[in-house]
Amino acid sequence: SETTTSTPSSTSTTVTLSTTTASETTTSTTPSTSTTATLSTTTASITTTFTSSST
Repeated sequence: SETTTSTPSSTSTTVTLSTTTASETTTSTTPSTSTTATLSTTTASITTTFTSSST
């Protein structure tokens, strides 16, 4: 059962990453420095979610 649940979680996270990247590109036109910091934070959060799902 755990294996089946892990599969949808990974797919959902991947879709969220793509959506976030697209939004960052649009906002990137205004504040370049701020966007870079936000991008790093988002990536860190995604990584943490993957670790929890794997465990």
